[in-house]
Amino acid sequence: MENKKIYFIDLVYYNCYAFYRRNEKDLNEFSGQALTSVCLSLNLVTIIILIQEIFKLSFFDNKWNTLFVSLPVLLLVIIRYNKYVNIEEIEDSLNNKDRNLVKKLNFIAGIYVIISIFGFLFLIIILGELNNPPPFWSNWFN
Repeated sequence: MENKKIYFIDLVYYNCYAFYRRNEKDLNEFSGQALTSVCLSLNLVTIIILIQEIFKLSFFDNKWNTLFVSLPVLLLVIIRYNKYVNIEEIEDSLNNKDRNLVKKLNFIAGIYVIISIFGFLFLIIILGELNNPPPFWSNWFN
């Protein structure tokens, strides 16, 4: 096979795929695609929420409007990895690289996934606490 150029998102997908390959019996590729699209969607939603907070705009009236961002990202990721980029091409490209470089890139991709998920949750919790009044029962225990 020819050695194709892979991008960082391909490496993230490969790491998600490898995680599910170790822990799941089937649907490894779809689960990897879903986790990759979750990371990308959370990044886009984070950017939109930050723009919304800084410039006082209103993109999302409620949480269900985030599906207008998440579903197209999921569709694009599924199309990319089912039609254009194969998991074997990514594995071949990684096998041709230096082992230490691959370990570093895998570590960076893992950190990216963790920061994407938990960073988003942390940001949403902080913004929720700042933008909402305390609950009515908070005075009961003072």
